[in-house]
Formats: sequence, structure tokens, C-alpha cells
Amino acid sequence: MTLLKAIILAIVQGITEFLPISSSGHLAILQILFNIKEGNVFFSQVLHFGTLLSILLVYHKQVINMIVEFFKMLGSLIKREKIELNHYQKLALYIILATIPTVIIALFIEKYLDQLYMSSLIIGLCFIITAFMIYFIDINIHGKNTMRITDAGVPKVLAIGAVQGVAALPGISRSGSTIFISHILGINKKDAVDFSFLLAIPAMLGGFILGLKDIFKEGSQVSFDINAIVGLIVSFITGVLAIRLIKVLIKKKKFHVFSYYLVVLGIICIVLNFI
Repeated sequence: MTLLKAIILAIVQGITEFLPISSSGHLAILQILFNIKEGNVFFSQVLHFGTLLSILLVYHKQVINMIVEFFKMLGSLIKREKIELNHYQKLALYIILATIPTVIIALFIEKYLDQLYMSSLIIGLCFIITAFMIYFIDINIHGKNTMRITDAGVPKVLAIGAVQGVAALPGISRSGSTIFISHILGINKKDAVDFSFLLAIPAMLGGFILGLKDIFKEGSQVSFDINAIVGLIVSFITGVLAIRLIKVLIKKKKFHVFSYYLVVLGIICIVLNFI
């Protein structure tokens, strides 16, 4: 692999991982059109790790506070002290709870991924579904959404986690779908965006660990060379920029701009299915 190719792949990873255009959907289309196979598995995991680091940087204060407060809560439970959960303790518990349906649904969908990745019809329909979701994010369905995520309650949090699991389908954007369902449930947009990215951390970390496990189990090539180093840095920087761009677009109600691209792409995919 050339250094230029490594940089391009890292940029694509950083952009598509967080922008609401579905990285899995784009990968699937490339595989169908150009018969592109997955390249160096270790390099792919390096890029995923770079984007994981980008979330941890942007949300480092929230992550640190959640970890500290979570262990404080555990300490109080061990001492059998009366607990009144604060913001970060609730947030940590909600992320754990939401991850449960994510894992269950994603593991179910994973059984059929090979077939799904080869169906441009299903991918196209998923692109269009994502387009409708992100288009309506800019519309205040409940007037001014003011609910904090920590006031949402367990059922709504589980619903958000379930939607993240459904995003395992190629063409369904993880960030777009989770922000959309949060918006539908009345959660304010800032919390919807923040919770979407914080909820991605355990999912991405779990995927990264499982990926490394498969690498060593199958004896795949592991080479932390200049391509891997540059790829890690570029995917990290691109990921940070993509997260910040989403925050700006949500604030300015410009999130829907991605929907036009996805509708066109979805129609093209559906047409390709019948050619």
C-alpha cells in the first residue's frame, strides 16, 4: 500500500465514520461496483482506532467525569450508602443500558451482513431512509426540544440504543439515526448529538477489540509501519473535524444538506439493482 492510498483511506474513514452518510453503505457500494475486497485488516483497525481517539479527545471531559462519578457510585453502593444519582452517573448508566440493545440487534444483523452487502436494492433503500431521518432533524417536531438526556428515562434510552443497533445495516447512518430518534423523543439537539457520540465509544471500542482478536486468531499481517502511523494521525484529525462539523451544522439547522446527496445515491443504487 502506498502512503497516498493510506492517507486517502484514512480521510474517508474519518469523514464517513461520523458524518450521517453511512460508512458501511459506501463500503458496500464500492465492493459491489468495483469488487473491492477488504485490504490489510490491521490497517483498517488502526484507522478505526484513530476515529475512536477523536471522540475521546472531543469529549474527554465528559468521559473522565463519567468514569470518576461511576466509580464513586459503585463505592457508595458497596458501602450501602444512600445514592442520589448526579448528571454524569446517570449518563454513564444510560450509556451502559443503551449499549445492551445495540449489541443484541447488531449481532443479529451481523449474521446476514454478507447478503446485505451484496444487495444494492437494500442499500439504496437504507440510504433513502437515512436521508429522510436527517432531513427531519432540522425540524422541531415538538416545538423547542428542551429535555436533557438524563431526564429521558430508561425506555427512551433503550430505544436510542436499539436504533444504533439497526444502524449495522449498510446504508443506515449511526450518527444520523441516533440523533434522529433522540430528536423524535423530545431530547434537545445538543444532548442528542453528544449522547450519540458518547454512545459510539463502547460500540467502537468493542468492535476494535474484537477486530484485534480476529487478527491474532487468524494470523493476519501486523505491521505498524509509516502507513499505519500516518493513517492513525490522519483518521484522528479528520474524525475530530467531522465531529465539530456536525455540531456546527446541527446548531445552524443545516444538517439536512446530507439528505439530498443520500437520496440521489439511494436512487442510483436502486436503479443499479435492476440493470
